[in-house]
Amino acid sequence: MDNKRFELLPGMDVDTFETWCKKRNLTETDLIFIFKSVKYNPEYVPETLTVKDVAMRMGKSEQHIRVLLQNGMLPFGRADKLHGRNYTYVIFPDKFREYCGATEGRLIL
Repeated sequence: MDNKRFELLPGMDVDTFETWCKKRNLTETDLIFIFKSVKYNPEYVPETLTVKDVAMRMGKSEQHIRVLLQNGMLPFGRADKLHGRNYTYVIFPDKFREYCGATEGRLIL
């Protein structure tokens, strides 16, 4: 499964959902029923974003996004240098939505 968000399970990504299902030993029939009742919401943007999330939504590589953040070229985040050549990255979801032209807090993909 790819990493999508679902309206029926707000804030639950596919990995969490798969773990939830495995713990309950659901049958294939159970899973089919669940998936038929779940609506995929492609406009959902989580409260926190990773470089991977941003790269995927922008159609760029993760390294490209990291370099732009390190050089201060993206207005929705920053790269903080730790030590040596290591960085930590901070993405501000509201600024990212604004940058991508989102409306009413929802990202248009």
